[in-house]
Amino acid sequence: MQVRAFANTKLSWRNILTEAVQKLAENGVPDSEISAEFILAKTLNIKRNKIHFYLDEVPGDREIREFESLIARRIAREPLQYILGEWEFMGLNFRITPDVFIPRPETEILVEEAIKFIGNSTETVRGLEIGVGCGSICCAILHFVSNCEIVGTDISLSALEVAKENSRRLKVENRLRLLRSDVFENVTGRFDFIISNPPYVTSEYLDRFALPELGFEPRIALDGGSDGLRIIARIIEGAKDYLVQSGALFLEIGYDEPEKVMELANGIFRTKSIIPDLAGIPRVFKGQL
Repeated sequence: MQVRAFANTKLSWRNILTEAVQKLAENGVPDSEISAEFILAKTLNIKRNKIHFYLDEVPGDREIREFESLIARRIAREPLQYILGEWEFMGLNFRITPDVFIPRPETEILVEEAIKFIGNSTETVRGLEIGVGCGSICCAILHFVSNCEIVGTDISLSALEVAKENSRRLKVENRLRLLRSDVFENVTGRFDFIISNPPYVTSEYLDRFALPELGFEPRIALDGGSDGLRIIARIIEGAKDYLVQSGALFLEIGYDEPEKVMELANGIFRTKSIIPDLAGIPRVFKGQL
């Protein structure tokens, strides 16, 4: 579906934005006002918080056509992050493409827990991230912790390219080594910590209940198999062979998975815990040797 063509009209951006918000809402797009405002900001190549300076301007046909095209993509339920080509995580701006999983704000607690674990160590801390995607987790840690080095892995070469670009954007590329690997397959050495936001959604949920936007994201980054634990189990089982003594594993997990994950970790870690996010939802598993 498309918004009404505004080319050759004399409507202001305020009028056009209002109609776009209405059209998005009519088509079931969540947070329609936020989507429309971000898309207008992209069209004008400005920050979203600056759009109010332009609302009374009458745009040209080229700008209107670009805006209409982007709104049509959102009506088709393409994620806003892919339309914009970038998104913020931990206050940092990351390039986002359809080759990578979109960073979520709830994942920030995973990064915060890893940074807390590193603490005030004065020695170089070595980390391993499994499934880097766009690089948001590893790059954020490296940005905020100057004495850290990370090996980041992903099975997708396209994802590794996006992560490489983001590491350069944030000027942490010298402390990040990217490696194509299926979980631990090509990993060598031991690390002070291992971190991952692995696929943990069940296949059935993705097939039957997921929002349309999830269909645009790489299934390999979402699908945790019949029980959601296919990759989580592999990481927990293999972590002991790649962590130093007293090393720690940090995993993002599903809200309904804490008991199962704790059971998988029995006999492997000296201490283990589940850490909730700001909404009180179980979010992070931490296991320490």
